[in-house]
Amino acid sequence: MELILKELIDVPRLQAMLDDLYKMSGLPSAIFNLQGEKLTDSGWQELCLNFYKENSETGSICSNTSRNLINRVIKGNCYVVHSCPYGITNIGSPIIVEGKPIGIITIGQFFIEEPDLELFLNHINQYDFDSDRFFEALNKIPVMTINKALYAANFTEKFAEMIAEISLANLKLRRDEKIISMTNSKLESLVEEKNEQLMQANELLRYSTSKYRFLIDNLPCTAIITNPQNNMIIYANSETARILGISDENEIIGRLFTDIFYFDEDKIAKMEEQKRHILRHGYKPLTVESFIRKSDGKIIEVETSTSIIQYDDNLYTMVLIRDNTERLEAVELQKNIEHKTRLINKIMEYDKLKTEFLANISHELRTPINIIFCSLQMLNMYAKQYATPNSSNMNRHINMMKQNSYRLIRLIDNLIDVTKIDNGSFKLSLVNANIVQIINNITMSISDYAISKGLSLDFSSNVENVTLACDPDKIERIILNLLSNSIKFTEPSGKISVTLTSDDEKLIISVKDTGIGIPIEKQQTVFERFSQLDRSLTRHHEGSGIGLSLVKSLVEMHKGNIYINSEYAGGCEIIIELPIIKLLGDSKELSEKSMVNNIERIMIEFSDIYEYNI
Repeated sequence: MELILKELIDVPRLQAMLDDLYKMSGLPSAIFNLQGEKLTDSGWQELCLNFYKENSETGSICSNTSRNLINRVIKGNCYVVHSCPYGITNIGSPIIVEGKPIGIITIGQFFIEEPDLELFLNHINQYDFDSDRFFEALNKIPVMTINKALYAANFTEKFAEMIAEISLANLKLRRDEKIISMTNSKLESLVEEKNEQLMQANELLRYSTSKYRFLIDNLPCTAIITNPQNNMIIYANSETARILGISDENEIIGRLFTDIFYFDEDKIAKMEEQKRHILRHGYKPLTVESFIRKSDGKIIEVETSTSIIQYDDNLYTMVLIRDNTERLEAVELQKNIEHKTRLINKIMEYDKLKTEFLANISHELRTPINIIFCSLQMLNMYAKQYATPNSSNMNRHINMMKQNSYRLIRLIDNLIDVTKIDNGSFKLSLVNANIVQIINNITMSISDYAISKGLSLDFSSNVENVTLACDPDKIERIILNLLSNSIKFTEPSGKISVTLTSDDEKLIISVKDTGIGIPIEKQQTVFERFSQLDRSLTRHHEGSGIGLSLVKSLVEMHKGNIYINSEYAGGCEIIIELPIIKLLGDSKELSEKSMVNNIERIMIEFSDIYEYNI
């Protein structure tokens, strides 16, 4: 909020004070805002007003001098002594409120040393000034010693601090009034009504003690007056009823102050000691935390500020009370936030350690698995080369080991990819490709495998060509994962269908089967990492619970969505929606050669489907 000096000070009153200062000391003064506007002006020297400012050439020099003085003053925190080119000196001090200058006060227009008469004679001749009137005005400008100039500077600085304190007090008062206005509309309405009454009766109430009671009664906080001799409550304002939860504040008149308030013993002793000090030495505010029991039995913590007031030559104790509930709730909320922040940071640290562990162990497992896989290939070659009556059994065991090796490779690949996705290093290799052809080729590549399992596999599309930006390898991985799940959970004689539909904005891929389906309560968690429908040790189908989570991540990296059609009955239908977006300036289209069936990828993705015949 911009602070405007004119709105924070009493300009007429300051003008009167500075006029008195000029009459007493002969020193002109002025108060300026930061834009150079003069708010007060007392006793400005005739030499400046009637000669130099009236001349167009010298007037420009005077204006620049004033602007330079203002700029120098507002850049510092103390007074500045500034002389114009003619030797006339001014002292300026900044008026600083909340660390920012909002104006300056100047006192001056005097000489620190005897004026240069030759300079002024030249000005009389150069600018055709009236010499008699000029010297008469020149002689009115006092010559001050350095010490007197320092006194004037100290005075200017203190006067500026006084104006700043008044401005700050007025600023805080305005802010408090604004807060009161925003937080208590009912009180604002009441204050407006009371202010109208106060305006009508102000002159009558000026010397009346009822004025003080009126003001106390309308304070926006609880006010209670007690007799310090016996702690009896003799007055309570209307706000008291609200904080205590009673219908009328008069209910507590005549009761002991300690019947309402509950203090710790150490605080009671301290309060009594402070009260004795106040009675001996005069006014001294006191803030003590205490507790009030409301009418409903609830105890709330409050702050009390105690002072001594005099009325009819008697001393009374006035206690102002502020409810601490909101402040304490804010403190407690801050503690909860800090506690939860620490927990979140700890969880993030644990998650980072887990991710690093998975990445390290995945890479460490990759090398021995590759060696095992190569050894199996060698064994397979030897088994064919040196066939024996037991070769069929050996081949079955080799194939079983190879299938489990594929399964381990699949698990390791998934763990590595999940780790890359978590740390943001997983990237897609996007090209503009005909995704209908990609999905058709993938589906047809496992057709024989599905038939060998006694399943029918169909592919259909309402369009022949949908070109969009995608990573063909990742699309293949998505579709193979969904098809392997369908084959895994569909009994022989079942049906699996892959259906593509398209409009101008998106491509919809449906993978539907007649298998065991997914229960409604599991459909919300099936795409979560390490989620499995059957977690028992005797489950019928293997899996790590990573596949569908990885599929979801890959789909979302293509800006798409994946979900389960919960309305489909008799099996499971998984829907993928991909936006039809092309790479700008990308002339590369996926070639036929790049879409050949990846037999090894199929073996890896289908490695969880076991058939043990040992």
